[in-house]
Amino acid sequence: MAAKPQTTCTNADTTTTLAAGALHGEEKHRAQEHLEICLSCRLAFRRGAAGRFPPFPNYTILERIGEGGFGVVYKAINHVTQRTEALKLLNSRTPLRSAYFANEVRLIARLRHPNIATLYEAHLSSPPLFYTMEYVEGQRLDEHVRSHNLSLADRIGLVRQVVAAIGHAHAQGVIHRDLKPQNVMIDRGGQARVVDFGIARRLGLARDEQTPPGHEGALGTYGYIAPEQMLGQPPDERADIYALGAMLCAVVTGQPARVATRLPQVFELLRQRDVVRPGDLAAIIAGCVDRLPERRYASCEELLRDLDNYLAGRPLTHSEPAAKLTRVAAFVLMRSPLAVQAVIVAVCAALLTVFLNAGRPRTLAAGDGMDVGVTLVGLSQKTIAAMRERRIGGDIAGLDARDQKSWRLLHGRLMSRLARAAPAVVAWDYYFPDCQPEFDTGLIAGVRELTCPVIVGSADFDAGGEPRLCRTIREAVHAWGSLASVSPGARSQEFVLPYCIQRGFEPLIPGLAVAAFAAARHPECDAAYRVEQRLCEIRYRRRSVAEGQARWLPEPDYLPIVDVGQVRAAGIFQKRDIVMNGRVPIPAPGERQIPQVAYEDILNADDAQLRAWFAGQAVVVGQMIPGRDQHTLKDGRQIFGCEVHAQALRKLLEGVVIQPITTPMLFLRLATWSFLAALLAAALPQARKLRKRHLAAIAAGSTVFGLLLATYGATGPSAAAERETNLAVGVLLLVGGLCYAAWGVRRRQLQLSPGAVWLPADQSSASTVTAGSSMFTE
Repeated sequence: MAAKPQTTCTNADTTTTLAAGALHGEEKHRAQEHLEICLSCRLAFRRGAAGRFPPFPNYTILERIGEGGFGVVYKAINHVTQRTEALKLLNSRTPLRSAYFANEVRLIARLRHPNIATLYEAHLSSPPLFYTMEYVEGQRLDEHVRSHNLSLADRIGLVRQVVAAIGHAHAQGVIHRDLKPQNVMIDRGGQARVVDFGIARRLGLARDEQTPPGHEGALGTYGYIAPEQMLGQPPDERADIYALGAMLCAVVTGQPARVATRLPQVFELLRQRDVVRPGDLAAIIAGCVDRLPERRYASCEELLRDLDNYLAGRPLTHSEPAAKLTRVAAFVLMRSPLAVQAVIVAVCAALLTVFLNAGRPRTLAAGDGMDVGVTLVGLSQKTIAAMRERRIGGDIAGLDARDQKSWRLLHGRLMSRLARAAPAVVAWDYYFPDCQPEFDTGLIAGVRELTCPVIVGSADFDAGGEPRLCRTIREAVHAWGSLASVSPGARSQEFVLPYCIQRGFEPLIPGLAVAAFAAARHPECDAAYRVEQRLCEIRYRRRSVAEGQARWLPEPDYLPIVDVGQVRAAGIFQKRDIVMNGRVPIPAPGERQIPQVAYEDILNADDAQLRAWFAGQAVVVGQMIPGRDQHTLKDGRQIFGCEVHAQALRKLLEGVVIQPITTPMLFLRLATWSFLAALLAAALPQARKLRKRHLAAIAAGSTVFGLLLATYGATGPSAAAERETNLAVGVLLLVGGLCYAAWGVRRRQLQLSPGAVWLPADQSSASTVTAGSSMFTE
């Protein structure tokens, strides 16, 4: 639709500045775009630029963008189509140049290709002779290569587009005869566009019918003109093949096109730029610029095929280097890099699993690093004597030192006192199998005064795995656990403690220390237990859930199971119960012991003392009466059962229990970190210049250091975070280094050294010039 005349325009001042030639860059570009649709501004621009540009009907000339031997090229706006076009004006009236100009128009009209600028309109009937074609906004190929940090693949890709365009021209019976980087534009989308068919001619003719008689001379550009074209012989497609080879050499090496005919020098230039398979790329260039046309590529299709073969790592079809190296691995890496990475990840994870598993990988149990200590409260003979003497509990009605069931009232008073100190958890190495309503109310009142979880023990369970425990007490406390433990045998300093007990298909029964550990870890949750691969998994389920909150916590805890056995003789367990045991080391004399506080002292202490003893602590309450739940160690020392549970709880909270890493879990961790290492290696930027020895050093160094660190992380007894960090960093180094080296090997096939330099000697003008014969003498 034609633009409507406007009396005024908000861009009038900008147009005036544009006409004066004072706008630049993006501001100039926007102003010129505005002229396409604004008639009043176009009129103002032509008035302001009067005398600078020649007038053309239906066109507004914006600026001069090029000048050659045959004409001048302007950037112009077509008034009818409201489109910016390139307008080429013949600036000579000699018959020969007029004939070339008309010939150019007729030949371009034959071509329809995305990499060739499209002809729009031609005016050849009367002066001035001109034609318009698609305006390509961008840079010339040589400028684009200089100003962009292009990889080898990108450089070859641009030349490949030119080859495809010239192949189309050949198929339409047109040879260009003046191919060079200055006649190839790279548009804003990065696509190559062939321009300037000024001396093109039809194939198969000794002379175009439209060309006047006489010898036209050697037309072309030094460095790109084929020998036969230089000698004035009728050229064919292979003359353009020659120019394409010279262009490929100039674009890849940054050296003058005349270097293309010197194969050893081309090979050395490519080798210095760390191009992989430089012999193949040099062979492609040599196959284009051979002196004899019959030894060149016969068509652009053959040249395209070998360019694709080189990029894909396949053997060339036209020629081979003198010493052909096997490229099977390079071809696979080039074509299927992700498959190669997957193989590296899988093989490394499997081999690392076998290697590390031989070293008995281990770590520390979950809960490591918890800032929760354990304090033991012992009910002893002194406590009973204090009750008899009414020094404690004298004001509690119904308390009788001779009736142990009435002690529940005193236990409630004890928990009321502990509530003043705000402990982390209170675990009772007691069991309350039957209900005593007259005494249980005091016990339950003490439980409710505590804001922390309360765990009670149970020595017996029914067929369904339920504890024989007073129902009202069970409802009041947080959880319960088994009181069972096994006296030391051959190991004088170790107790075997059931972590979990499986009875039929019922939920697992936790040990007292395990239940207290879970309550200390997440007091707001109920714990669910599962054993798999010699690990007791503790999952945590929130008792109350806020809106949008998940019921289950995402991170479970894992405790080590040192052995699993089935009960054969009934006792505290039933036949066919499955017991999953952990081992509890007992500190030797002189080692750090668990602090103990006498039961009766708590009832008489003030609040400050209580906080000093129990604030933030895990409290274990148990009987320490000689002859009751007492064990003798090999060294003669006596130890009570509550001390064993307290030691087990401390080891779980401190995380110093050694936990074996099972083979499936080890492989899963290694595979996960290996996969992440491969992703990281693919994401890391590659250096522009990576030599083979650099890649070999990266692979060797990362393998050695990664293996050492992964071995230490898997076999050294360390905290979970430290273990996982060492294992992760070790695998990232080992697998990541190998994957990075593999990517480096692949990228070396498409790599140039930084900043290819274009020499001033190669800066030929955009116009077509006559080549000299000195090109062919060395």
